[in-house]
Amino acid sequence: MSSSSNRRLNIVLGVIQELSGEELRAIPPHVFMMLVQGLTPDQFKTVLFMKNVKIYGGVNQYVDDFFGKRTVEQILAMGPGPRRESTTPGALFILKNMLEDPALTQTNKERVSAAIASLEALTGGGTRRRRKTRRRR
Repeated sequence: MSSSSNRRLNIVLGVIQELSGEELRAIPPHVFMMLVQGLTPDQFKTVLFMKNVKIYGGVNQYVDDFFGKRTVEQILAMGPGPRRESTTPGALFILKNMLEDPALTQTNKERVSAAIASLEALTGGGTRRRRKTRRRR
């Protein structure tokens, strides 16, 4: 990780801390994307998580919104394919960050842990290998 991306991360996290949830919500997407330009993918995910926690007023409220949108159920209902494969890692990142937050209540810890286990079960397996057979002439 370069020192310039670390500096950039510190600047962006400082902006998130200084602004209120309503002010963060009012930032247009193109302005937010300019703000996070130059961050690594993991740094971007961290910034997005911190921004959402601030917007929702805390990690427990963010958990309630996350589960209220039925995100995990929607991912589990998707058939195998590129959409599920691209959605699952992001959801797992968010859920693991939620679990690490010390302000998370015990009830929400259980909900988040169960969601992580169900999503990790999706990524553990692969598709069944099928052997091509030759046609006899």
